Amino acid sequence: RVDPIKNVPTGFIAFERLLEAHPEWVGRVQFLARLLPTRMSVPEYAAEWEATARAIERVRRRFGDSSIEVCQTPDRGQALAELASADVTLVNSLADGMNLVAKEAAALNREGVLVLSRRAGASAELQEGALEIDPESVDATVNALQQALTMPLGERRLRAGAMRRAVHRWTGRDWFAALRADLDAAR
Repeated sequence: RVDPIKNVPTGFIAFERLLEAHPEWVGRVQFLARLLPTRMSVPEYAAEWEATARAIERVRRRFGDSSIEVCQTPDRGQALAELASADVTLVNSLADGMNLVAKEAAALNREGVLVLSRRAGASAELQEGALEIDPESVDATVNALQQALTMPLGERRLRAGAMRRAVHRWTGRDWFAALRADLDAAR
């Protein structure tokens, strides 16, 4: 979803700066974004969509139309397949509860690198394998993307395995038990 908390335009700005700083990636990497407009009647959401569109257009103008592919269909099966095959997944939310996209990428991808906001709820669980970033730092995001793209396959697999094990350790049953404990404590 393109919503202000997801920090979508910053991801494209970081990608643009990555291509500026590392021109060897131009034509070799593509940013695939599954973007779903939401709450477009809310001015902040509409502004976020416009900022996202401007960032995409600027990158495409500078580095070619194929540098960014945008999908706007809510095809869950396709989205999961994309997460499973991505070389790098960027989740740079400003604040998020769980962030299931990060957990899905960790559970599905055996070699992909996850660049993850420290502010995403999943970061505590996935920190052993993810490359954590401050989501407001474009420079930190660029550095993490470069590290991810150049990471040796062995390290990619070790990190992905650590994240997959972390996801499997904390089940829906665990989540429900924790929720009940929180509700009991609140009473």
